[in-house]
Amino acid sequence: MQAATTSGTRTSLSTTGGQRPQASLAALLRMEHMKLRARPMTKILLGIATLGTVLFMSLAYVAVRASSYDSDAARQADIRELLMPNALNDGMQIISLLAGILITVLAASIAGSEFGWGTIRTLVGTGQSRTNIVLAKIIAVVQYSIAFTLAGVAAIIVTSYGVALIGGHDISSDWMTMTFVNDFAQAFGRLTFLVFLSGAMAFSIALLTRSLAAGIAIGIGWGVVESIVVALLGTINTTGDKIAQALTTPNVNAIMDRIRFTASDANEVGASGGVNELQAFGVLTLYIVVPLVIATIVFRRRDITSGA
Repeated sequence: MQAATTSGTRTSLSTTGGQRPQASLAALLRMEHMKLRARPMTKILLGIATLGTVLFMSLAYVAVRASSYDSDAARQADIRELLMPNALNDGMQIISLLAGILITVLAASIAGSEFGWGTIRTLVGTGQSRTNIVLAKIIAVVQYSIAFTLAGVAAIIVTSYGVALIGGHDISSDWMTMTFVNDFAQAFGRLTFLVFLSGAMAFSIALLTRSLAAGIAIGIGWGVVESIVVALLGTINTTGDKIAQALTTPNVNAIMDRIRFTASDANEVGASGGVNELQAFGVLTLYIVVPLVIATIVFRRRDITSGA
């Protein structure tokens, strides 16, 4: 007789009384990691996050060097914006856009692909807690939001130093102070939150609609449509502005306005429409939690094992 074996996240389905055991949340999370590592798309998206940021920063440097300026001092001023620590200011704007799109694709696939492949029926059919299944998947989205943000930031730093070495510009570490470390930690946290916002919304949509395509399309299209709506509301009156403040775009801008490393930049209102940061975090948290709760409730009640 061949002995039964267990490894990694695999659990035995034979139990006393005919009941199948439920895997722990940690085991389900390990399973999500295993599936994501096995998908080529995960590595491709992380590669795009890194190389895409390098490409944007490199092209910006080439454009500055190739452009004509009234004085060399003006050119050097623009070049300094591409060197550390200034490179993080515009670089993090790039990460917000690029990583936001990439995590949308990955998060939608984490939920939607399971329905397309039919693997969700197998997973639910083993008696696993549906709530834990959702929790494991959304935790994976959080972790990959951090990974995408970290990859982008690393790409900015490496590219900035590469530009400095190739262009013969001065390299200094005087900016590396505890104040900068504190500012950087806060900026990284804000940026990761915004990246996760995109991922969480796409995940909830894909889970609710059982569609990878819907998660990606609505997740990406939401920001485009909202930008148009916010612009139109701004032409109405103060009521239009108040309505706009309940949407994601002004609140995202309010947080992005704070991702700066100088006092003057940090105090700019920018495109946030006067929304304060605390309000922005509150509104955006609702955009994360409410769709996720609705999608989870529907997922818990939906008849999946019969294919309905």
